[in-house]
Amino acid sequence: MSENYGEDQLYIPQVADDQKPKYGMEFSSIDETFSFYNQYARESGFSARINSSKKNKITNEVVWKMFVCFKEGHTDDQRNKQAKGDQRTRERTRGEVRTGCKSKISLVKKQTGSAWVVTNFTEGHNHPLSTPSKVHLLRSHRNVSAAKKALTQRSILDNHHNNDDDPYEEELTSIAVVLLDVHGVAAKDKHLNLKLF
Repeated sequence: MSENYGEDQLYIPQVADDQKPKYGMEFSSIDETFSFYNQYARESGFSARINSSKKNKITNEVVWKMFVCFKEGHTDDQRNKQAKGDQRTRERTRGEVRTGCKSKISLVKKQTGSAWVVTNFTEGHNHPLSTPSKVHLLRSHRNVSAAKKALTQRSILDNHHNNDDDPYEEELTSIAVVLLDVHGVAAKDKHLNLKLF
């Protein structure tokens, strides 16, 4: 069951002008630019990703960068052919993730200094945008705050040191480690010294 989004329908995000990228805007770094574009994407209801970049052949320094909507491009045809041709393995098939969305922002590094300038901004999407209640589930917006990471680690340490005689301590610690791994926290941190299964 594949959703087919055509080029005829255009979805324009309803975002305040001061939160939208504009042609000629300057940023001090690529990280600052992606942070701004990703926040714009969050407010708009889509997820952003890095698409491509170009380097100066002499200095090997990145001089051009493009960020796009996560639905830019199309699903790899080779993967589809392989899945249809090999009937022995039954994998869950994902729906069409990429729809050929043209929303993007392009940047060029100024020749003097370290500033980056927006040279192209395409706002329209060819797919429905996510609702505010679900936007946190999109890839570029999934994260665990530093405060939550610290609380989780502190809780694990407290449990580990206070419950030496608890028979369920090892199981709970293992579950907490798995949860930390899922959220990208380094569970193999040396100072945690946690027990695994």
